[in-house]
Amino acid sequence: MTVVDSAGCRAVDQILVLVEKRRPIFIPTAFHPGGEQNTRFYIQTGDGITEIEKMEVFNRWGERVWSNESFQPNDPAQGWDGMIRGEPANPEVFVYYAKILFDDGVTILYKGDVTLMR
Repeated sequence: MTVVDSAGCRAVDQILVLVEKRRPIFIPTAFHPGGEQNTRFYIQTGDGITEIEKMEVFNRWGERVWSNESFQPNDPAQGWDGMIRGEPANPEVFVYYAKILFDDGVTILYKGDVTLMR
């Protein structure tokens, strides 16, 4: 923007405005299969999510123990129940990644770890 005062002096200035788009995602850091609450590992979100394109969970050796594709968030039935090949998994820390598609067309990869407690 350029301005000129009554004496003919010019001044130029610029302003850069950065807008951070809020992405309301909650991914728990622990869950307790067989407990009374928090029994499945699933993603919870607010508005603006089209779908979870893919989510996978791995053990400490890098073996995939659970996977799901093209599902909606906020549905515990779509999450991991803590079972591996039909058996209850031992308590330990697992790593995950989730590709989430937002309604503005942006896909963001989320990754981290989750503790399974018994």
